[in-house]
Amino acid sequence: MGILKYTLKFKLTAIAIGVIFPTTIFASDYFVFTKVNEPFELSRQQIKQVFLGARLEKNGDILQPIILAPGHPWRAVFNIRVMGLTESRIQSYWAQVKFTGKRTPPTQVDNFNQMLALIDDNSGAIGIAPSQDVDLSKYQVIYRFSD
Repeated sequence: MGILKYTLKFKLTAIAIGVIFPTTIFASDYFVFTKVNEPFELSRQQIKQVFLGARLEKNGDILQPIILAPGHPWRAVFNIRVMGLTESRIQSYWAQVKFTGKRTPPTQVDNFNQMLALIDDNSGAIGIAPSQDVDLSKYQVIYRFSD
């Protein structure tokens, strides 16, 4: 009887939390997106390499990753689901790579509006956002993932 009571209590708590914080509890789809005329898609490995500073050209443009500041929930989801690394591992990587000068870290912004402005103004710029925040009439999805 104790296990049944515990299970019921857990389920009710999960439902209550889901009602109060629906976007943070239930899985959301995310897009890596850009503003281009010619559609293309990238693999998870290609996205990971671009965000680790590799040079990749598509449709004549060098892809330029834009990422939100550390601590932003979208960045945390991207780091775990796509990069497969924690924030501390990524920071450690950049500390080592910056020293060599061979790769450049993604452009970091404080909010989504800054990201959109950079994507609008820079051909080849790519960003990350939940699917519901990406205007598909204006932007091209190049990779999809879920939290």
